[in-house]
Amino acid sequence: DLITEIEEGRRTCEVANLDLLAAYQRLQERAPALNAVITELPPGERAADGPLHGVAVAVKDNIDVAGVVTTNASTVAVPPPASADAPAVARLRDAAADLLCKTNLLEYAAGSVNPVYGMTYNPHDPTRTSGGSRSCWRSGPWALPR
Repeated sequence: DLITEIEEGRRTCEVANLDLLAAYQRLQERAPALNAVITELPPGERAADGPLHGVAVAVKDNIDVAGVVTTNASTVAVPPPASADAPAVARLRDAAADLLCKTNLLEYAAGSVNPVYGMTYNPHDPTRTSGGSRSCWRSGPWALPR
């Protein structure tokens, strides 16, 4: 999608877009093993310039992004796609940030793991989770073998 936007003149061929392309590549290579991403976002509207120009941003999947379902890492009462960006997302776009993906989280950010979405793992130590109060689950149904 990003290359198409450049070819069609909706984006310029610049270092910031090449960096974004590299961020998408890393996302596709690394995110599956970490179970970190719920939704990859296509390149979207953002200001042409600003303090976050060239910065790829991941949005937690309990924050609305226009046109994307906010799952809250739950299969309970999943809403339709958001009709508008949350204020924080709108500010990111206004600052020229590129939204890369929506990230996995504990169900409703309330401390339990929905088995459909699963646990997210720490990239520095994949035997640990990436969040929660202790981030040290080494046993239980989501533990990785040592």
